[in-house]
Amino acid sequence: MKKAQWTAERLQNVLMQDRFLQGADSMAMLRSDLANLLGDYFDLNRSSLSVTVNPVKDGSYRVTIEATAVRVYR
Repeated sequence: MKKAQWTAERLQNVLMQDRFLQGADSMAMLRSDLANLLGDYFDLNRSSLSVTVNPVKDGSYRVTIEATAVRVYR
């Protein structure tokens, strides 16, 4: 990949992430909402919850959620 193309893609990714993260701590609110939701189904280690949002070339977003649960509620 040419350096100019790589740089343009990197800048686009940064701008998209900045657009998503604007506002009243939207990532912190997202983490909190997900922790509450997952907490209904799992005994969740809340400090292990990780959320990443990355733009995809087609304009959509790839949302990745990782967490560790001690047990599953039935």
